Parts: sequence; structure tokens; C-alpha cells
Amino acid sequence: MRTSETLLSVKDLTVHFDTDEGVVEAVNDVSLAIRPGEIVGLVGESGSGKTVTAQSILRLVPRPPARFVGGSAVFNGEDLMTLPIERLRRIRGAGISMIFQEPMTALSPLHRVGRQLGEMLRFHTGLDPDAAWKFGVEWLDKVGLPDPEQRMSFYPHHLSGGMRQRVMIAMALMLKPRLIIADEPSTALDVTVQAQIFRLLMRMKEEDTSMLLITHDLAVVWEVCDRIYVMKDSRLVERGDIEPIFSEPAHDYTRALLRAVPRLYETGDGARRPGTGARRATTGRNGLLQVKNLRVWFPVKKGLFARTAGHVKAVDDIDLAIARGTTVGLVGESGSGKTTLGRAVIGLQAINDGSIVFEDTEIGGLNKRRLKPWRRNLQMIFQDPYSSLNPRMTVMDILTEGLEEHGLLDMPKRDKAVQLLEEVELRADMANRYPFEFSGGERQRISIARALSLEPKFIVCDEPVSALDVTIQAQIIELLRRLQARYGIAYLFISHDLSVVRQLSEQILVMHQGKIVEHGRTEDVIFNPRHEYTRTLLDAVPVPGDIERRRRMRAGK
Repeated sequence: MRTSETLLSVKDLTVHFDTDEGVVEAVNDVSLAIRPGEIVGLVGESGSGKTVTAQSILRLVPRPPARFVGGSAVFNGEDLMTLPIERLRRIRGAGISMIFQEPMTALSPLHRVGRQLGEMLRFHTGLDPDAAWKFGVEWLDKVGLPDPEQRMSFYPHHLSGGMRQRVMIAMALMLKPRLIIADEPSTALDVTVQAQIFRLLMRMKEEDTSMLLITHDLAVVWEVCDRIYVMKDSRLVERGDIEPIFSEPAHDYTRALLRAVPRLYETGDGARRPGTGARRATTGRNGLLQVKNLRVWFPVKKGLFARTAGHVKAVDDIDLAIARGTTVGLVGESGSGKTTLGRAVIGLQAINDGSIVFEDTEIGGLNKRRLKPWRRNLQMIFQDPYSSLNPRMTVMDILTEGLEEHGLLDMPKRDKAVQLLEEVELRADMANRYPFEFSGGERQRISIARALSLEPKFIVCDEPVSALDVTIQAQIIELLRRLQARYGIAYLFISHDLSVVRQLSEQILVMHQGKIVEHGRTEDVIFNPRHEYTRTLLDAVPVPGDIERRRRMRAGK
């Protein structure tokens, strides 16, 4: 890596937003530098100004309401803040590419994946359509997308969140730009795919490709970054090399962020690591929910008459038991069937075969009318609270809708909404606001309050903290723990992050290609895994402070 020159130099960048409530100072006097072949982390909580800083570098922030107050961003000798727009468009994609945080909004819903990749290639390289198609397939394979030739013909909504993110990453990397600005690129990815993507970035780093990694995931920063900038309330509060900052942070805010990071295991002499424990027998306390031989198969249609040519076995012969007031963690990669299983258990997904017994009553296969009396006891917290909350309804209406439907509203709507908001530690004056007026953490608390409104006995938590900052993530996990202790709720906690699952779950189910491949006490599964797939998942989990893992990842191993 060459270190004598600077590829990107940002000095005194200041960006404000003019709003009806006044001026919002989003970025204030931010200065940072990136050298060729260097990966630099920009970390901080939601609202700190990280994304506005990154998008301002490429002038992607809409003006108005944004207002560029001052500063410069010099890339390869040219100030991006003053370049003519035509020159800037040539730099975007080929010189500097960006991986956006939300691929569903960054990708066009009207065009197939192959067309979107091809348009960019033809604009910057002049490749003919056939060559662009082959090049796109090659890069979708490099980022780990299964069946890349077939996925090229898909629309974005046909893909899972993790798959869409991999398409975005392929689009950003395929032109081999000199600088990649990656805004939360691994939030929707499984740990194994995340490790694969970062190994690919490490190989590009050897060719002097640089990256500005914007993330709240300090575990990822530890493994891949050379240096780090910490941002709080629109300003940089700390900067420096990774290892000194992680071992002895100077700023209180940095220390708070590091304390909140979930860890799979502790580091240091004598610390336990996966594979170091003795296996104990699993004890199955039953009593609330029992699932036997559950199957959910989706037909694959082909031909002019759409005949069934096969099935996708999303959930294939699954057994599980959950006791009252306990938490079972369900882990596995995207596409393993986790969410389908969670939806099927509470009746949101039709099943093909099997038994679902809730409180000694068979509810599997019941139609909507017959399942309705059980609905109040079976709730779900969805992965994306923004899309699961009705944007046209106030928080008060969202929280009381289920109670009205079941005839259980026994007090004025506002009083009940305020009561529920207080349960999840939100203010009473939020009841008349709409979902778009809240941060991601606040929206997730509203989703939890909605699930609690009917006083359920069982909640499926589908990746409820995957997109949240580490401090907010820790607060939500602690909130779920307190609510469970207070009301005796049982959770099926779905996640691809084993470090998060370990904090909350007493038992873990490991799911792979529609089947449960391992099941046991949390400590047993983590410290003495039996199945090779479980060991692969554990090996891919980043652990802050683990020097050996950091060296392996940075060596591309």
C-alpha cells in the first residue's frame, strides 16, 4: 500500500438543512483523509451525520433542503464540491462508487438486475450487451449470489434483502473504482456472506482500491479497517489507528460505543472460545408451543402452462418446542427458511404438512376465521419497522388497531396508546406522530409496543435489531428481556448474528436449507458445536479484540 499520497482529502466540510423547524446542522467542520489502498471506518450512531457526510462528498444530498455551507472534498486532485456536473457523473461509479444502505430504494423496481448492471457497464466502458451480461454474471458470482445467471433476470423485489445488497455491492465493485464509499454495506448480510464480501474487498485493497466504510458495527471495523473516525452530533470526536482506539479510547462516546458491542466470546488469556466446552444434554421444557414435522414447500412453475416442475423446500420436516417465558434463538443464513418458519408458526404462512400445537390446541392449518381467537396470543416483530408500520396511520391508531379489531379496547384510544408507549420507554407526546417522524430505534420500539398491545404469550422476533446502532441494539435487547420477565412472554428470536442471539436465548436452533441441523443449549452450541455448518457460522462472526482473527481477515483468509 502506498502511504505517501492522499486519494481523498475532505477539509472543514459543513452541510446544513433548512427545515420548517429551523436549521439542522447535519455536518460541521468534518475533515478526513484516505490514502490509496486504505480502508477507513466512519462510525457513530444514527443521526450523527455519517451518511450526509458520505453523500455530500459525491453531491448526492438534495439541495434544497440541504445547503453546502463550506469546505472541500479533493479527489485525485479535483475538488468534487466545485466540479461541473458532467465531470462529476463520470467520476461517480468509475472513480468513486457508492454502496447505499437500503438497496430496495437504490435499485430501480422497474428493471431487471441484468439491465441495471448492464446500463452502468455500457455507460462507463462501452461494452456490448452480451459482454456486459457475462461480466454481470461473473460479479454476481463473486459476491456470493446463488444461481447468478438466473438472478440477472429477476426484478429487485424477487430477491431477499441480503441478495439485493449483494447486487448493490457487485455494482459498486465491478468497475474497480479507486474509492468505494460503503454505507452500512453488511447490515442485511449473513455473517458468512459478510466475511466473503470483506475478503473480496481485502483483495481489491491490494490493488490500491480504497474504502470509506460507514457503519455502526464496530466488530466489522475492528476486522477490516486501518483507521477510524468517530462521529457524534455532526462532528468528529475521535480519530486514529484501530488497535490503539479499541484498546484505549480517549473519548467517553467511543468508550460507550465499544461497551455496547455484542460479543460472541471474550478475548484475552484464559477466555473461552468456540470448541472449548463440554456438551450437555438438551432439556426440553414444553408447555406453550410445540411444532412437529412442519413443512412449507413453494412450487416452482415452468413452461407455457406454468406446470409445477419442483418445489422449494423452505421449511422441511421441522420440530421445535418453546416453553412459557423462554427464548429460543433461530439462526442461519439468508434463504435458510428462518422467516418462513416464524411466519408459519403464528399462521401468517400456509403450511403443507405438520402439526402446530399452542396451549394444547392444534392451530396448524386453521383458516383465518378459525385462527382469529388465537391471534392475540401470537404476535410478530418484523425486521423492517418502517415497511411494517402503516405510513398513513398515527402511532395512536397503529397501537390500538388490533385492540379494536378484537373488541379489547377498554379505555380511550389515546390513553391506551400512551400506556403502551410508556411500556417501551417512549414519550406520550409521540402518540399523534407518523412513523416517518421517528428514528429506526424508535420505530422498532413502536413495533414492539404494537406486538404487546394484545398481551400475547408468544412473539416471533424477526431480526428486530439487525439494522440498529449498537447502543440502540443493546437497549432493545434489554427492553425485550425486561418485558419477558414482567409478562412471561416466550420469544422465537430469529437472527443471523450469533453474538446477539447469545445475549437473549436459552437454546439455539441452527437452520440450513430448510432443516434444523443443530439444536441445544446456547452455551453448548457456541462452545462445542457439532455440525460443520454451525462451525462455519461461528468462524465468520467478527470479534472485537481478537488479534488473530483480525490478522486472518486482513490477509484475506
